[in-house]
Amino acid sequence: MAIIFYEQTQIVTYFNQTKLMPTMIKFSDRLAVKQAKSTVLLAFVLGIFISLSQIYLDFFEVKQEFHQTLDQVLKIVEKPASEAAYSLDQEVAQDLLIGLFKYQPIFEAYIFDDSGKELASLQRQPATHQFRWITDFIFHESQEVNVPLFVTPPTQFFRDITPLSSGNLKVIVDTYQTGFSFLYRAGIIIASGLLRNMLLALILLLFFHRYLTKPFLKIGKDLEQIDPENPAKFRLLCPRRHEKDEFSVLVADTNRLLQTIEDDIEDRIEKAKEAQHLQTKIREREKREKELQAYQEQLEAANDELTQTLQTLRQTQNQLIESEKMAALGGLVAGVAHEVNTPVGIGLTAASHFTGEVDTILEKQNNQEMEEDDLNDFLLQSKQISEIIFTNMNKAADLIKSFKQVAVDQSSEEQRQFRVREYIREVLINMKYTISQTKHTITISEGDPIEMNSYPGSFSQLITNLLTNSLVHAYEKGEAGNIIFDLEKKEDILFLNYSDDGKGISDKDLKKIYEPFFTTKRGKGGTGLGLHIVYNLVTKTLGGSIQCTSKEGEGTTFAIQLPLTPQIT
Repeated sequence: MAIIFYEQTQIVTYFNQTKLMPTMIKFSDRLAVKQAKSTVLLAFVLGIFISLSQIYLDFFEVKQEFHQTLDQVLKIVEKPASEAAYSLDQEVAQDLLIGLFKYQPIFEAYIFDDSGKELASLQRQPATHQFRWITDFIFHESQEVNVPLFVTPPTQFFRDITPLSSGNLKVIVDTYQTGFSFLYRAGIIIASGLLRNMLLALILLLFFHRYLTKPFLKIGKDLEQIDPENPAKFRLLCPRRHEKDEFSVLVADTNRLLQTIEDDIEDRIEKAKEAQHLQTKIREREKREKELQAYQEQLEAANDELTQTLQTLRQTQNQLIESEKMAALGGLVAGVAHEVNTPVGIGLTAASHFTGEVDTILEKQNNQEMEEDDLNDFLLQSKQISEIIFTNMNKAADLIKSFKQVAVDQSSEEQRQFRVREYIREVLINMKYTISQTKHTITISEGDPIEMNSYPGSFSQLITNLLTNSLVHAYEKGEAGNIIFDLEKKEDILFLNYSDDGKGISDKDLKKIYEPFFTTKRGKGGTGLGLHIVYNLVTKTLGGSIQCTSKEGEGTTFAIQLPLTPQIT
């Protein structure tokens, strides 16, 4: 009975100490807040980048539209101004300038005859505003445009006569209205981006609080209700709407732990009763009784140490499995970032070159040095550059679209419909950087489309781990191999045969490949969790079966059968 009292005292002491631990979590330390901060920060950086890109493109559109409008206005008055200058009609010339002033940016206009004498002029004050210094800095304060005037003599008096110079039209244009319109649109773009990020932060904070923080707090509150006098009789309830996610696993593991404690206490009570019965029978042998008691105490201490060690190993195993998954997702991010960098870099280089060409052609136009060949060359280069930018931006968009789908699937375990071959190709695209470091050829069998209503995140993890296992273990560095995904659908079952022609697996190791922490590359990048995760994904999450066949020097094949719509219990 003394042993029973000792065990209960130890348990009560542990739970009393546990209840003294603080259960309140600071708002800034909650998982929802941390997750929302990191997500919004990323969205904010991308939003600023996109907004600046829009403003940058809008700047060139505004300048181009400004010059096109000005050219159209000047072309309207060019012919009548030429005739007025030729006939030295000051009244008509003045009327033309008055009509020209209906275009608000023009604040000075002059018509000169062929000798350079001023025939008519009109001026007004340019617009003034507190933000004018900004528009002047971006578009310059004003721009001067000179239009040579020519007149063609009547054909009945002159034949094959080139147009005669009749004078010059000079206008000075105020850029403030164009600049203010550009600044107004830029402000709207930046303000809308900031508002979008604030709304995103609020939505994400509420989302993460509901699906992460709130269930954790409920489980913690339930744990506080454990009776220190009888902890084994308590069982946790899974939070609502979390019966199929990680919280259900946590609750189930905790309840199993409580059941283990209950079974262990009952077992210890039975053993203590047996020991007491033996002590009654051999009371006359006091020395032997003491030795037996000492042995029993050592056994109990060893049992406690073994139980604690087993729990620590299980926790370590779970942490390593999660680390392996996050490492795979991190490698996915790094690979996609490397691949996206190339088309984006080409696009930026082409855009920079195009800016230089635009400046060159504008300079020639302003200096009246532009010829038809210059314009044709500029248009041809513009078409080529736009095709380069369009092609590379499409490549970047395809990579980002593929990465978004696979990354979202790997970070959530929602069941949805997807096409198997296309999804495997998306996973390979996101692993392109890793695969490109090797010389291997990866083949996906052709056939009719196969659709699954399953868990794409787990399926992508399965494909990633199989491929990573081959890259690490099947080939030596520099070798070129063949990896094949053979897909076939029979009734409601997907038959996936994954094979490589690498070094293969020995019969001794083949029996242990699914054991956690077993690896032949210890200290060389192998964790021993890759195929353990594959086995759990196939048999538990995806509800299928897996079988491996291999011979040394002849490659390895994994025969996997998966239901097209898994029924997970």
